[in-house]
Amino acid sequence: MLQQKETHLAWVRCRTLNEQIRTATSEPARLTLEKQWRHEVLFFANQVNWGSLVWQERILSVSQTAPELSEQLLPHAMLRMNKQHATELLRKLDQRTTPAGLRTAALHFLWHFDPQETQMRVLNLVLHERGRGNHQLHAQIVERVLSPRVNDPLAGEALLECAMAKSVPSPARLLALRALRSHSAKGLSAQAEAIFLSESTDLSIKHEALKLVLALDKARGHFLLLNQVPPASNLPATYRLFRILRKQEGLPSLPPGPMSPNDPR
Repeated sequence: MLQQKETHLAWVRCRTLNEQIRTATSEPARLTLEKQWRHEVLFFANQVNWGSLVWQERILSVSQTAPELSEQLLPHAMLRMNKQHATELLRKLDQRTTPAGLRTAALHFLWHFDPQETQMRVLNLVLHERGRGNHQLHAQIVERVLSPRVNDPLAGEALLECAMAKSVPSPARLLALRALRSHSAKGLSAQAEAIFLSESTDLSIKHEALKLVLALDKARGHFLLLNQVPPASNLPATYRLFRILRKQEGLPSLPPGPMSPNDPR
């Protein structure tokens, strides 16, 4: 085990490398530093003999100034902390002020300890917190916390709520719809159809919902393709999608609509 002085020096190396990654002037330099940094963090985590409270204090101490380091240490901490202190740490990291990547990682690990609480926290975040910047956080939550658990009933329910809520940023809704394609519940096709029929402003959402219906329930999807054909003049992109999907599904073809490089002829 590392002695106190060695522990301090190893910690300083981890922080120094983290800062050097941020200020790297070229991609090759950044990648080299990242590889060295990850190795240093792994060595450090495997050698220190911290108790749960020390892990908690140390991760929180750099959660704002070096969130990448906190995030990198988090999986190591989860293996070494007791459940009580681990969940305390993860709850403290689920704050609006926590950087997106670190907060996402915290919710990912919290799901292992308490899925119901985490589902509530995720939905509160995605449905009620306003997107910041490029809405990166909402999309990260869907992609890293919910999508890998799509066949978990709680995660599937949360994904559906995210997909249906028009207040959710479009990138997160798209990821939720795509994740639900691998869901095993055919009954979700009715909700996917409702999204397709009700969406009038975001064509990417409308199109993804139609693809989801087809993935979950071929018969329902074919009914939409045959009976909900949009006017080619008003919705040319959606009309082209109908042409493509009807061809893929072996349904009667539609006449060409407005010319497009992507329009099959």
